[in-house]
Amino acid sequence: MDLYGGVVHSFTNPDADEAGRTHISRYNAKAAARSWATMRAFFDEIFA
Repeated sequence: MDLYGGVVHSFTNPDADEAGRTHISRYNAKAAARSWATMRAFFDEIFA
């Protein structure tokens, strides 16, 4: 399990802020990049 502190739901969706509900759904570029890198490393490990 990987935890990304200070983020809310939809943190990987660049359009999340457009809903106007940033208290529950907000994009976070730094956390999105970190989660993508973690997922890619995991896939490399299991599918390599």
